[in-house]
Amino acid sequence: MDALISLSVDFQIVLIAGFLAFKITAVGRGLITSTEDFLLQVLLFGSIARGVVFLVEFAAMSIKHPAVPAFSGDAHALAVGLLTLVAGVVAGAVWRKVGNRLTSSVMRATGTHNDDHESSTWASIMATRATWTYVQLHLADGRVLESWFDRVPSNVPGGSLVMNDDGVSIYITRIYRPDATI
Repeated sequence: MDALISLSVDFQIVLIAGFLAFKITAVGRGLITSTEDFLLQVLLFGSIARGVVFLVEFAAMSIKHPAVPAFSGDAHALAVGLLTLVAGVVAGAVWRKVGNRLTSSVMRATGTHNDDHESSTWASIMATRATWTYVQLHLADGRVLESWFDRVPSNVPGGSLVMNDDGVSIYITRIYRPDATI
């Protein structure tokens, strides 16, 4: 930890911005990342964030308009630091929303690799944007639990359907017995 603290403040900000971006891209996806992959992603996202802020600084300096504030010293360092952190968060969100799917599409289209970069089939299903009207759970004893979302009251705690890695929670609107009767 002492080695990180002894780095320049600018590089520490790059690392923090990159870490924030990495967390946004990875949270809730159950990805297992090697140390090398983690570090490279942190450095990449942090460098992108700092590069964007550098371009904003350059554009602001070249405008030289009285409405554009001129920062120097600590105020400049603070502004650059905060903007870099915000740019890191935005970079992570953009990658999670668009970049990952775009990369997968390009790789599929070029025949390079056919993968959606999710950690499991379940994660792939959950990451796919879709409008569901109902869901059925088929139980081992032959019963089928069904939830039609348009029939669920609006004040149900947690909503009509919650699905994640540790299970499924649904508001049941109909139960079918093993003999298919209701």
